[in-house]
Amino acid sequence: MTIRIGVTDDHRLFREGIVGMIREWGPDYDVVLEAEDGMNLLKKLEDMEDKPHLIIMDSEMPNMDGAEATTEMKDKHPEIMILALTMLDGRTNFMRLVRAGIDGFLSKNTGPDEVKEAIDRLMNSGHYFKGDQLERMLLVLRGDDTGLKRVKSLSEKEIRFIKLASSELTYRMIAEKMCVSEKTIEGYRSRVFEKLKVKTRVGLVICAVKEGIIQL
Repeated sequence: MTIRIGVTDDHRLFREGIVGMIREWGPDYDVVLEAEDGMNLLKKLEDMEDKPHLIIMDSEMPNMDGAEATTEMKDKHPEIMILALTMLDGRTNFMRLVRAGIDGFLSKNTGPDEVKEAIDRLMNSGHYFKGDQLERMLLVLRGDDTGLKRVKSLSEKEIRFIKLASSELTYRMIAEKMCVSEKTIEGYRSRVFEKLKVKTRVGLVICAVKEGIIQL
């Protein structure tokens, strides 16, 4: 059986590199879809008859990131497996993807052989996680990781606020980006500061980097 694969990454050079690598593996692997972000992926899937068996998904993308796209994907196309790729190694980033429903997880520093191994194991067993990743999931399930318990309650909108607040944008600009009022943004700020136990915007950025919510 030929494995149909989709590749979603906003960096064209990296995306084309993955596509080229897969095509070198031979006729048993076929790239049938390329997308630049989650929204583009979902739109293209709607028009496809022979949909991919799995999607290689970048975790950090504009418009709709990997976690958001995975949530939408699992709702509309639960049969398609998701192999997440990320440059971030923070625990929060990993757990957001897990909660969204990814079936496997790889670092972007991974070599071609491991990418191929991950795809093969996904097709055979339905999942691909390393030992340390499984340990992280167990910690959260048992409630033993204090740092993760703090960020676990963050909503997707609060996560987006954190990413925008970690830039040079003013709160008014953030409100415009999120299409909400400044009063709503003030509410996000208060809740996020309380949940993460930080007191300043600088403290928020430091916490967000530590937990893998953003990458500097």
